[in-house]
Amino acid sequence: RSSDLPPAPHCRGLTRALLPIAPQPRAHIASGTWGESTHRTPGLTRALLPTKNEIAEMEEDIRRLEEDLRLKRGPLKLAHTRLETRTYRPNVDLCRDKVQYGLTDEVHQLEGTIAALKQKLAQSLDALDALYKHLARIQEDIRCKENSLLQDNKCIDTRKKLTVPAEKYMPTVDTFNRTTNRSLSSLKVRQLELA
Repeated sequence: RSSDLPPAPHCRGLTRALLPIAPQPRAHIASGTWGESTHRTPGLTRALLPTKNEIAEMEEDIRRLEEDLRLKRGPLKLAHTRLETRTYRPNVDLCRDKVQYGLTDEVHQLEGTIAALKQKLAQSLDALDALYKHLARIQEDIRCKENSLLQDNKCIDTRKKLTVPAEKYMPTVDTFNRTTNRSLSSLKVRQLELA
């Protein structure tokens, strides 16, 4: 970029030469970030709806599993009660017949079904937890992108306000020497060159 600059005799000339050039690359970078953010935010918003739908479906599945578990506990209690009553009958010997084996098999099947339902419920709860974490990440990304957009818009607005032609920006007082800016006579210019 230094080859694009005109030669400047002193700092004010260099500043005047840089002022119109400097905002251009920054504006390009800011507009690139802004464009990226505006394109990515709708994508994140679109990802939000399917995640919420999956959460609703998973919660419904969990409700059904809990209901199935509740419905299986009653028959299990009944089978346990019947088996215990049959095992401890007064004045009757314990006999291992079809009915006894049938009750034992029924209890084992119900316990196996309940264990499988509990395992499936635990897996569903873990998946629901993962979906909630994913939803929180998406919402955080959306908040971050919206904040970035807000900051980019503020930056672009500020840049537009600060873009001033170099002629209007030229101060009337030289703050370094505390003198007014005026052209020097040729004699003083030659004296400065000799010094």
